[in-house]
Amino acid sequence: MNEVWTDLLAQSSPQRNFANQRHLVPRILPRTFARSTSEGHLHSRMRAILSLVCAALALTCVSTHEGEDEKDMEPVIWTGGETLDPRTGETHYNGLCTRAQLHDHWAFVAIPKLKPDVQSTCAKLDMRRKIGGETKHILTPFPPNEPTDPQSPKKLQSVVDLCIDHLNSVWVLDVGAIYPPANEDDPTPIICHPKICAYHAADGKLRYEMNLLPYVGPMSRLQFINVDYDQKGNPFVYVSDAGTKAIIVCDIKRDICHRVELPEDVLSEYAPRDVLYTVLIRKADGHNKLYFTYRSGENVWCVNTEDLQKDKSCSKAWVVGKKEDKIIILGTDDWSCLYFRKENSTKEVYKWNTETDFDSKNFLLVHKSHTDMTPTHAMADYKNGVMRICLSNLIDYLKHNTHTKDAKNSLENHQERMQTRYSPESLVLLLHSVPAFNCSKYK
Repeated sequence: MNEVWTDLLAQSSPQRNFANQRHLVPRILPRTFARSTSEGHLHSRMRAILSLVCAALALTCVSTHEGEDEKDMEPVIWTGGETLDPRTGETHYNGLCTRAQLHDHWAFVAIPKLKPDVQSTCAKLDMRRKIGGETKHILTPFPPNEPTDPQSPKKLQSVVDLCIDHLNSVWVLDVGAIYPPANEDDPTPIICHPKICAYHAADGKLRYEMNLLPYVGPMSRLQFINVDYDQKGNPFVYVSDAGTKAIIVCDIKRDICHRVELPEDVLSEYAPRDVLYTVLIRKADGHNKLYFTYRSGENVWCVNTEDLQKDKSCSKAWVVGKKEDKIIILGTDDWSCLYFRKENSTKEVYKWNTETDFDSKNFLLVHKSHTDMTPTHAMADYKNGVMRICLSNLIDYLKHNTHTKDAKNSLENHQERMQTRYSPESLVLLLHSVPAFNCSKYK
């Protein structure tokens, strides 16, 4: 598997290749820049020329995008998590989506087993709508070739989070499951270990799998996944473990993991270890940062991802700011902005640019829901150049008398265009990180 992954790192992704997708340049920059630049230096004159070229391309693409058709900007709504089984051609209710990632016109969704009759814990849906008619959005299982046995350790059991990288890999965090013994003669329970998996977004083929069982304990509760690339292009995965106050750092190239213990004062003495939010903030110089906070924590923390990759402690982490209210972190724009809502408000979503102080005066209200659904995730929609908010009737769905058919979901845009905040210098650095860049194709 490592050899396969090394080969993939040497390839350029067709979906995120600037040379083939001119109209995506200004919106694709953050995710593609996840693989940081090399250490080479350009001649000053060549550097200036490339800066002007990149800036011109960005301006051209922005002006072109402003005139694009807005037909895909309407909310994408589905109920019951209705899913089509490609083997039988039948549909079934599959439950509520809590997390989502967008790739072209596809939405990849995580459906954790909040109800016992969830059959496909990861799925995808086509966000396109029929012209001149009503569109009913139906999910399809992802990956498509999973084992039919629901208790198979090779099958995804309960996906709680997912993300997509610049190689078009869909990374999922599966917390696993434990089933009772299959028969009375063998009292051993069936253990489907927690794991992280990477699948190709186009065909669902498995690219990588890591068993997390050696790195968890009885108190572990895995919740969020972030995928990062160091300055040499090597992938790292960060998994939050709220139950043990730790972050599991996985070195994908070396196929090993280590646990990073969080600072003692990340929580007060009697505060519950409830939800450990982690989000990756990317920097133009490649020195990315991981922000983290407990739902019941008083502060927002930050650590350089380089320190996570090398050290086994968060001794170099620092407090970014004190929270005035409990907040629910929803996601990022794949660059420098963090999205959240306040715990006591399920309708308003705020944006904070991490380049500014963590202060209420820097919190911008960007979305206000007109329904009773609750925002659970914010993600970038590169195809349309906007941020999308995943909403659901989560609060009602968690009640004991509800079923999978009662789930309601919506993907809405918050009416704010994704901004391109790139200097000529960062564009030149980005140019170095894209293999086989061919300006002659921009015609």
